[in-house]
Amino acid sequence: MDKIEEVMTIAAISVTTFKHKQSTIIVFAQSSKDIPGIGSMVYEFKETSVDTIQFLETSDPFSVHHYRHMEFNFILLINKNTPSSLHWWDGWSLLYSSLYSYFRFMEKSFF
Repeated sequence: MDKIEEVMTIAAISVTTFKHKQSTIIVFAQSSKDIPGIGSMVYEFKETSVDTIQFLETSDPFSVHHYRHMEFNFILLINKNTPSSLHWWDGWSLLYSSLYSYFRFMEKSFF
């Protein structure tokens, strides 16, 4: 069995996962009053390795959720004191999207 490097989560308060091809994508929402700007982390777990994919700038998140819509993967990060953020998985990273632009995209593309 191969050794998988340690995943660093300093103050994870919520986690979600989803499958992408042969990997599992895992998103940790992190929040700490003692560590400003801690942000949230995205990792890709493969059969024999784990890679850090992305740092998501978040502001005191308390919940992270994954959902699928029309074969697309979305991550919703819910923050305590700022507007929540919606991110779309493009196959490589999570792209920030406002709910307004998401619905405009869906209207033009699928409806």
